Amino acid sequence: MGANRRATAWRSEVIMHTPMPEGLRLSQEIPDQVKLALADAVIVFGRIEQELIEIAWIMSNADLKQRLRIARAPTKENFVDIIEAVEQAEPGLKLDALKETVRQLADDRNLMVHGAWTMTNEKPWVVWHKFAEDTDSVIGEYFEPWRFERFMTKSLHLLGMLRQFHNILEAQTGVKTTSIPRSDAINSRPPGRNMKFVSVVVVVASVLLCSPGNAAGCFGYTGPGGACYSGPGGGLYSGPGGGLYSGPGGGLYSGPGGGLYSGPGGGMYSGPGGGLYTGPGGGLYDGPGGGVYTGPPSKDSDAYHGPFGPCITGAADNSWLASNCPNRR
Repeated sequence: MGANRRATAWRSEVIMHTPMPEGLRLSQEIPDQVKLALADAVIVFGRIEQELIEIAWIMSNADLKQRLRIARAPTKENFVDIIEAVEQAEPGLKLDALKETVRQLADDRNLMVHGAWTMTNEKPWVVWHKFAEDTDSVIGEYFEPWRFERFMTKSLHLLGMLRQFHNILEAQTGVKTTSIPRSDAINSRPPGRNMKFVSVVVVVASVLLCSPGNAAGCFGYTGPGGACYSGPGGGLYSGPGGGLYSGPGGGLYSGPGGGLYSGPGGGMYSGPGGGLYTGPGGGLYDGPGGGVYTGPPSKDSDAYHGPFGPCITGAADNSWLASNCPNRR
């Protein structure tokens, strides 16, 4: 069967495509656990593809013709387009490792789907016809349990991030791209990994959706602590407590105390102290102590200390702002 080992660069990590060693027995009987692992991998990657396609639709404001083009594009191409938009929105940011992860996942998924699976001495062996000139050897590679586990860990992690980004985009634009429910997959991934991307995509969503001609602008003070300040504590800050933050207390948070919360203390509450209250101490009060006051914020207890929601910062699509914000109609 030949003894030469061949390395290929078509994969993002160098895998040795090896002629099958002499004496190994080939079997076409694939164990059920291998079939189930393949099914899990194909299913999760299909969900990643769905998220990428629908995110690309929103980000490009695609019409029907554009949607069809995006849906037919390779997964890697759609993802690279999204990542490049993220990088452009945050000067100096490089997410090469994230691009490489997606390339690895896409390559492994293609191997799973398009390779010819056999068993050799109880190990899965995948024949990949990249060496068409060699008809004397059975050239392929092992695909053992650790590779399935690595694929699933990375895929679920990526799927969670994409779903969070998708939710942010839909909340800001009011555009619903699918009737298929999305679970909170972000909670199923290992904590603390690639959170830089998660925080940056919030900025990207705002940059893309609040670009000239698409957003109504920000109301309020542009200095430290103000509604239109991009530093810590400001309405245009994407970190914890900022108006562009989607976590607890942030302007894009829909839970209690968040900018999208309609209950007491929320950015969408129209009662006293709420983000939509136009009286003294309210988010839409333009006098001293008000959320949209153009002077320095007050530390008085009766001043507005709630979240800077989209109605104040303008961090949403014009149609959403017009439908939900009394100050933007």
